[in-house]
Amino acid sequence: MEAFNPVIDQKMPVLFKAEKILDIQRVFTLKTDLGFPLILADVKEGWPMINKIKASGVKVFLSVDLPEEKKKDDKKKDDKKEATAKPKTVGEIEKEGLEKRKAEAIANYTAQASGFQKAGIPFGFSTMSAKAKDIPANLRRMIAVGLSEDAALAALTTTPAQLLGLSDRLGTIDNGKMANLVISDKPYFNEKAKVRYVFVDGVMYKLETKEAPKKTDGAKVVANGNWSYTTETPQGTGTGKLVIKDDNGNLSGTITNNMSNKETEIKNASLDGSTLTFAFDFDAGGNAMTIDVSVAIDGDTFEGTMNVASFGSFPIKGTKDPKK
Repeated sequence: MEAFNPVIDQKMPVLFKAEKILDIQRVFTLKTDLGFPLILADVKEGWPMINKIKASGVKVFLSVDLPEEKKKDDKKKDDKKEATAKPKTVGEIEKEGLEKRKAEAIANYTAQASGFQKAGIPFGFSTMSAKAKDIPANLRRMIAVGLSEDAALAALTTTPAQLLGLSDRLGTIDNGKMANLVISDKPYFNEKAKVRYVFVDGVMYKLETKEAPKKTDGAKVVANGNWSYTTETPQGTGTGKLVIKDDNGNLSGTITNNMSNKETEIKNASLDGSTLTFAFDFDAGGNAMTIDVSVAIDGDTFEGTMNVASFGSFPIKGTKDPKK
């Protein structure tokens, strides 16, 4: 019970993951009843509670996980249908209303960070429930609807350090602070920006990025088979085996690594032209994370990146094992 003393003495805050508005309301009730300092984490539906959050002075981390937005092609199809459609049935009208409410909800999720900025509420970003590969695009979506680039950058760096009381060690580049840095070849929020260097505790790792090779006319790209791969991470060079199975276009398989030698099922595997993408779960000392992989296959080799949650992207290369 001694571990709770700093909380009881109001010297240490309690961090609650509160994604939905009902979660936030329940946590506020607990705070009122028990009187502990509070941090709201991974908030997704915080915009209806902006005034209460501001008045309370509660620290908040907004999620960078956003609902998938409707593709432009789908919007064009809907517009075309509306222009040529027959009188709508009751079911079609209800469906249309549902789609409209869904679009409004997505707009609210996307504009949440901008709303907190306009209200003058300091916030950091949380990546707890976001896929690493989606984070840059989601940040650009938030910026497109009103969040300033300065505020977005602060929510990734200085503000989280301040909210967690770690400004003496993190958040800015300064003597004596942890040198954990990401350097890109263009401004970070530029859609074409690529990470070139990652510093971890002052150690530099250079990331080589190459454009995916174009598929040769008439040549079929084959993903299935046994692959040996290597990857470069802050922990050093990693090696492992990737096994891809193709059942009439449905890809599945397993992956292993030299750190654990544990065979893990891959998920969401797909082959688009020469680009193979998949994900797998990894347990790093009790810290579970999802790793997203995207590689370009060129004959019996592949090359690409592994996106490791909030730790960044790391290069991966592979060679298909000869058939026995």
